[in-house]
Amino acid sequence: MLKFNPEFLFAQQSVLLNATAQALDIDAAFAQVKRPQSEFRQWADVCESYWDAIRDEHFMHWQAAVRAQCGESDRLFTLAALNADALLLQHRAFQMDGAYVKTNDTLFDREAVLLQLTVWLLKYALRKSEKLDLLEAKWCRDYARQTLAYVACGIRRGLIPLGAAFWEEHVWPEYAQLSVLTQQIVAGQLYFNEEGLWQEQASERVLPVELKDDFGSLSYMPPMMRRIRCCVAYAAKEQWLACDDLQRFCVNDPAFAPMELLAQRYADWPSAYLLLRETLFTLLHRHGLAEMLDYSEPQDKELYFELASARALFWVADDLLANPEQNNLSSYWSRYLHITAFDPDETADVLLTRLQSYPPKIVQILLQSRNALIEPLLFKALGKAQLEALRHWCFSYLATHDADSEPAFGTIDIHTARPLLGELSLDDWAWLKEHYWPADLAKLLGAIVGEGAAALEKSAISKHAHVPMMALGLLPLKNEDECRTRYLQLKELYQLANQYGAQRQGNQRAAVQSGLINLASNAGFSSLGELEWQMEASLGDALQFLFSEQKIGDYSVWIELKGSDSGPAFLNSKGKCLASVPAGIKKEPAWLELKELWEELKAQRTRFIQVLETYLLEQRWLSIAQIELGIEHPLLGALIHQLVWVDEAGHCGVYRAGVLAHPTGVEIIEGGLRLAHPIEWLANGRLVQWQEWAVLIKLQQPFKQVFRELYVPTPAELEAATESQRYAGRWVSTRIAQGIFKSRNWRPSRWAEEATHTKRFVGDVSAHFDFDFKYHYFTEVDTLQTSAVTFTRNGEALALTAVPPLIFSEAMRDLDLLIARAMSSGSEEYSSSETVAARRALIKALQPALGGERIRIEDRQVHLQGHLSNYRINLASAHIHIEPGSYLCVIPAGQSVAKLQLPFEESDHRSSEIISKIVLLLADDKIKDESILQQIKGVVGEGAGRE
Repeated sequence: MLKFNPEFLFAQQSVLLNATAQALDIDAAFAQVKRPQSEFRQWADVCESYWDAIRDEHFMHWQAAVRAQCGESDRLFTLAALNADALLLQHRAFQMDGAYVKTNDTLFDREAVLLQLTVWLLKYALRKSEKLDLLEAKWCRDYARQTLAYVACGIRRGLIPLGAAFWEEHVWPEYAQLSVLTQQIVAGQLYFNEEGLWQEQASERVLPVELKDDFGSLSYMPPMMRRIRCCVAYAAKEQWLACDDLQRFCVNDPAFAPMELLAQRYADWPSAYLLLRETLFTLLHRHGLAEMLDYSEPQDKELYFELASARALFWVADDLLANPEQNNLSSYWSRYLHITAFDPDETADVLLTRLQSYPPKIVQILLQSRNALIEPLLFKALGKAQLEALRHWCFSYLATHDADSEPAFGTIDIHTARPLLGELSLDDWAWLKEHYWPADLAKLLGAIVGEGAAALEKSAISKHAHVPMMALGLLPLKNEDECRTRYLQLKELYQLANQYGAQRQGNQRAAVQSGLINLASNAGFSSLGELEWQMEASLGDALQFLFSEQKIGDYSVWIELKGSDSGPAFLNSKGKCLASVPAGIKKEPAWLELKELWEELKAQRTRFIQVLETYLLEQRWLSIAQIELGIEHPLLGALIHQLVWVDEAGHCGVYRAGVLAHPTGVEIIEGGLRLAHPIEWLANGRLVQWQEWAVLIKLQQPFKQVFRELYVPTPAELEAATESQRYAGRWVSTRIAQGIFKSRNWRPSRWAEEATHTKRFVGDVSAHFDFDFKYHYFTEVDTLQTSAVTFTRNGEALALTAVPPLIFSEAMRDLDLLIARAMSSGSEEYSSSETVAARRALIKALQPALGGERIRIEDRQVHLQGHLSNYRINLASAHIHIEPGSYLCVIPAGQSVAKLQLPFEESDHRSSEIISKIVLLLADDKIKDESILQQIKGVVGEGAGRE
């Protein structure tokens, strides 16, 4: 074996160790070890204290110190990383034990600790794939090339792996720098200098390439081996080598043959390399897919790769012909059938003739591949060309609907599917069920034509089977009464999910949701919201008795509607209102029934609020007949009256007896109505007027409409064209963020290696929020750093100036909420300028009711004139200072807010806290809490003393 002598490394060893001592301050750490013990034990304790304690700043300090002391620091860093074990072995505390370095801490001294910590610093930085800013690309790219050379020559012991993210960000984009190394690998020998560094020029120090694997199946191919294979793929794509040389290399080392190149179409191959393409197909067929799997950075392995030729289809067919006992496509062979293109000589007629030469059973098994390109040919070969329209619909449906998609599997556009099914013969229906449709899809499609209706209903209601629940909404409807019956069945199944654990509960409710969406489409409604509006409103008459007094024992009980404070009200025989349930009726059946009905009504009210807020975002138009129907329902009617609507002529107002009332009068309604969004008033300058009027007439809206936080593009965003960095660079808790994303209807990317979350809006516009992400799944790590916000329309990037103002505002509002609640540090102090502006507008509108001229609002501060002192409250943090500057610690009890009705029900803890403190401090002469009084009087006393 060729021996290397890294003299420069050992000559500069003191530079590395001095930098380590300086960066980690180990002498100070040693001085703090106070226990009486031997010196080696003290040094061992110092070393152990740094285990898992090295941080970014340590490495950055160390790297800078080395550069300050060594003019050839890049060379030194590379040699140190390649020879980490050799560095340690300079000291007697480290010895080789087989393939690993063994540590004897009884021989530890200062030098041994410095050697160990130096190696740990290198490993820390090189292995941290998410810490790309730690590594300087130049020397690390050189180190990447050196490790490839070492691994290609069979030298694998002691190498520190470089993080996969660095390869993706800094090595592969500069792949041309690997061309000479790849040429040497393919040629079979590599050149090194005396220190052991690979070099491009020929030298006397030559090592042969040794790629014969000792790692078993390629399913466990080490990352560095995959990277060598990737280099070979680049060599073929960029034509770094002659075709003959690449063919020879692939035949000799088929595990490193770049099979992923077979995804390139025939026409995309240079004519000089077509023989290599044939060689790759031959090797693939000869050695089998299990040994030829493709791999991708950073560490996820694909279970297949695409093939731009149909020849693998016939390999599979021949295997099935040779093994007639097989009735299903094995997972092994299915990996061959990700076919994306045909060769020039593989015309439709040629392929069809070949397929027709096989028994029908084999062609039917090939249908299990679910391949868009070959499936139409398989149907033709089986004599089922008349089913092409239905086949195309089924294929598209299965490709785009699963448990995580939007819409999810089980939700079917009945108006598209029903005509296709109506054309089927009985024979075709039976054939599709047996050979093509998955069992669950067959049940859903059967429901559309009424097949097995009784069995589906029984399975859904008695067994709580999920697919039959979805199918309930697809069964044919005779009239509105049957639609209402189905609706109530599904609503009951939603409630019955409570008896199960969290996972089954979630799955059952998702199935019910799909069933309801199907029912809405089946009954002719444009959305589930419209169905629920119609069904629930039509049930309003049956609920009227709940809102009238009824005698239960000696008490009168009814449901009282008072916004967020709605609930049961109680009156005793003397006419006195009671604050809670009287003990005498707690076990009365009539009370228990009313209590249960109120719990259902609360859930229904929540659903109504969600529907109405969705209508606000979608700008959904409703007819006057729909509005009037909604008003007949006690709960929905109360909500409708608290919101501001706009008609087709642009008149805004609250709905009152068929007209729109507004700050300056009333308007006769023209056409339909939709909910007004305050972004419109911001544009026309009427926002403040609407806010003051809402407080004046004592609106209490179920969600923020008039006082909604509003967001518009900043000058920096407008200059950036398509990306907003407004929320970039924040570290957020992934688990909290995941919960907020779900509650606000943002969906994650379907691919595990991405963390982009997307929310779809009307007009085919979507908002996307990205993260700096290099992991398998979103919550794999506790925190992630946020990145840019972008918008698309039909998948095409949208300039921020072209994003509809409502959509921009609502997307940013969701993300502002996410940052405020999920930011890993500083979230208690975080408030965006838009949030502060909304609080300022709220307090200004409430100012007459709060304290009039004793309140002054300036930017992010509210100034208060109390009786004992003057105060200011920060609108972002809610912190209080006694003028001119003393901090006042107040933890409000919360009761003071109850005296002042806020103009919305939606939870806003910080705004409520600020208003509570305003009420408290304006009446500071009535404060009973001694801890608060002492703080105020102390500051006032000090001021008087100074005077």
